[in-house]
Amino acid sequence: MDRVRPPSHGMDKGPAMTPDATFLHAFHAAHPGATSAALGHWQIDDTGRSSYDLLADFLITEAADEVAMDLGCGDGALVEKILAADGGPLAVIGVDASPDELRKAKKRLRKQAVLHHGIAHYLPTPSEELAGVGCHMALMLMQPIEEVVAEIARVLMPGGVLGAVVTTSTTVEPSLQAFIAQLKGLPEDQRRPRPALGDPRTRSAEGLHALLAPHFSRIEITEHALWTEGSAESLWASLSLTYDVFALTEAGRTALEASFKASVGEGTTRCGHGVLMVRAWK
Repeated sequence: MDRVRPPSHGMDKGPAMTPDATFLHAFHAAHPGATSAALGHWQIDDTGRSSYDLLADFLITEAADEVAMDLGCGDGALVEKILAADGGPLAVIGVDASPDELRKAKKRLRKQAVLHHGIAHYLPTPSEELAGVGCHMALMLMQPIEEVVAEIARVLMPGGVLGAVVTTSTTVEPSLQAFIAQLKGLPEDQRRPRPALGDPRTRSAEGLHALLAPHFSRIEITEHALWTEGSAESLWASLSLTYDVFALTEAGRTALEASFKASVGEGTTRCGHGVLMVRAWK
């Protein structure tokens, strides 16, 4: 890990806290590890494998015997999968803006990875140092996104890869459609203001191609279903760990939980939405 050096341009030069950043910091302070807890058991298509597995497989192959980074590493779930594989990267750097997420990652990973508290606009890595950068369910939350993409390209060596999983709204299961409708139907006094979060271009293949094309020579984007099946209680356990529910008042949360569980009823049902898997080569 002696190849990893502090950034020459300084972490303190990042943009001031925006409403998006303030909201995200509050959420992850309250719910560190929420992403892996909510989605770690959801599967991609009918493979039985998670979105973490999908992204880890790409980075393990493309960054073998080199150094990779997990940008927006959260509690270290993706880093753990990468480091557990045979023949993958020699080392993985985890970067996250949330101190609370990094504390969970430190406990999960022990001394297996180097973890940095930082933002995507100023990465703690020299130029052309990394063989791969992974980003699980975080790229669509970052802005200004052009600066983030340029910074990712800066730290990648020639031929290095960006792998990212982002949400898209093109495929939504009926149970999730019901959840969204019930959420939108809550009275305004049960919802706190919530920023839009991120750049909408990161949630479509067309938008992502346009953002990545100036920095990457080859781009592949595939769409997949991310889903799970379970009882009303287990589905609520996942959906309650979302930004939308975090923005509700206690009364709003209670009302939404009751209406969602009633709509699911007894037994099990499928819940899910579409995701995009981004593969880009510098």
